Amino acid sequence: MKASIYLSLLFPLITSLNWKLAYAQPSRPQNYALFFACEDYQDERLAHLQNPVKNAKEIALELETAYGFQTEVVVNPTLKAIEEKLKEYKHKFAQGEHTPAGQLMVYFSGHGGEERENKNGYFLPVDADPDRLYSTAVLYSYWRPFINNINCEHILVAIDACFSGTFDPGWYNRARTFERPQEWTDVQRMVEAHKKYKTRLFLTSATDVETPDKSKFAKKFLEGLRGHGGKDGILTYSELLALLDTASPRPHNGEFGDDEAGSNFLFVSNTRPPEGEEPEPPVTQLSEEENMWQLARRQNKLLVYRAYLANYPQGKYSAEAHEAINRLSSLDDLDDMIFVAGGSFAMGCSSGDCEKDEQPLRQVAVDSFWIGIHEVTFETYDAFCDSTQREKPDDKGWGRGSLPAINVSWYDAVEYCNWLSKEHGYREVYVINKEKPDAGNQNSLDGKKWIVQIDTVADGYRLPTEAEWEYAARSRGQEMLYAGTSSPDDLAHYANFCDSNCSRKVKGKNDGFAHTAPAGSLQPNALGLYDMSGNVYEWCWDWYADSEYAHNDRVANPLGPPSGAYRVGRGGSWRNKPEEVRTASRYYYTPSFTYFNFGFRLAKNR
Repeated sequence: MKASIYLSLLFPLITSLNWKLAYAQPSRPQNYALFFACEDYQDERLAHLQNPVKNAKEIALELETAYGFQTEVVVNPTLKAIEEKLKEYKHKFAQGEHTPAGQLMVYFSGHGGEERENKNGYFLPVDADPDRLYSTAVLYSYWRPFINNINCEHILVAIDACFSGTFDPGWYNRARTFERPQEWTDVQRMVEAHKKYKTRLFLTSATDVETPDKSKFAKKFLEGLRGHGGKDGILTYSELLALLDTASPRPHNGEFGDDEAGSNFLFVSNTRPPEGEEPEPPVTQLSEEENMWQLARRQNKLLVYRAYLANYPQGKYSAEAHEAINRLSSLDDLDDMIFVAGGSFAMGCSSGDCEKDEQPLRQVAVDSFWIGIHEVTFETYDAFCDSTQREKPDDKGWGRGSLPAINVSWYDAVEYCNWLSKEHGYREVYVINKEKPDAGNQNSLDGKKWIVQIDTVADGYRLPTEAEWEYAARSRGQEMLYAGTSSPDDLAHYANFCDSNCSRKVKGKNDGFAHTAPAGSLQPNALGLYDMSGNVYEWCWDWYADSEYAHNDRVANPLGPPSGAYRVGRGGSWRNKPEEVRTASRYYYTPSFTYFNFGFRLAKNR
């Protein structure tokens, strides 16, 4: 990736265990626990529950008295109450009223639900309507990114509800396993690692099945807390999992959002060993190398495989680690991409000269994804043309190489994505049928009308969705008028648009380019993405609808309308005025058409 992704090997160098180290108690920044307990459901189709409030209060009391947590139990909350309370906690961490270096546990107890056909999972507040879960219940795929973005280093989400495993970002295509991650056996190292790595972990009382009112999950959770973490005074996430694993139905666990390899959630007991007494070393069945390798396999991330090799260059699993790194590093062949952590934001135009199709503002959440630092250039697109023996697009005499590929149709772009996925050993995202016309394509001018279906869980390359594109252009959803700046006076530093050297002149502005600009010629936005405003329009996955925002508010990972006449183009181009290169500006074009100001940028699932 040509130094585009900056990863530090954060794992401490593992040495032999030394139990003569002085006993080190972790510093205890403030810890918080927020409980939502629902029993008295308003809809008669939802059975009254007898235990959620009792369970929540018992766990909260144990956390307060034995572990020094600051707790809050919200009894029988409505959807609005849950939303407002989560926003309140986010605000308190953002403003420093709650300690960002501390820990936050969010615990839900009550009814749960799922919509398997839509791949949605829910926690049900007391005012939930079983027929309208999407608008009356806590949608995990929407609130998971919200919780991830709370300014707290260590967050644990625990859900005691039916179908609670649907909180898992990949619940619908993942084997149902209950993994116990390996942890440091040295207390001092474990505590130091806890300070370094961001935690985003979850525990759920089940996968995608129903659970009883009298919760064994809550019972085992409480047993773990009352054990006070053994003689070392610390109950770790892994130790808690070991207890929960004995519950029935079998619980589920994992990580979400910005969780980092080596993360942990610690319950540090108020009880301390006598001064000078060293803790007994725990019995471990695995060597430290085995522990680290299992962690690498569980996380399946470049960071952890590289950490393993840094500590064990000639280790037992070094060949497998190199193979995994080669597989995960094949993004390097693409040139460069940047990882964008998911989150929620207000999509659209809020002020100024808004167009009708940019309003009203709608709340959108997107999962984490990768996106190209640059638009796809002629250099890489021409390689695709050579490989597939297709005619290369006209460059208008402006040159090729590092200039963005132009005169590329939407169909060309999705075929390029599939080709590159196959080249790099990834699963193709698009299923393309050229044999019969797409009944959902309402454009009489589209001479192809191919049926193109998307596999949303494939790991190959793809076009960004319109929501992902705007989220990335605005540097993870910030209120930015253009990509990189909100100042019209600074726009020429960030965007190649129609200024004083363009036929549609804008006086007093000059970005230095009469047509397209080579990749990386101007300044990037805060994420390090170039040309998100201007240069060439960028194809997105979505069909275009001018009323899309009005009809689809509060959505997670929107894919746009199921049918339409045009596909969306975003970002404006070298021949567009400043108002047309705004981050909120939308455009559309016939999928089979090509034009000298249309190109594309790649995206990829995490």
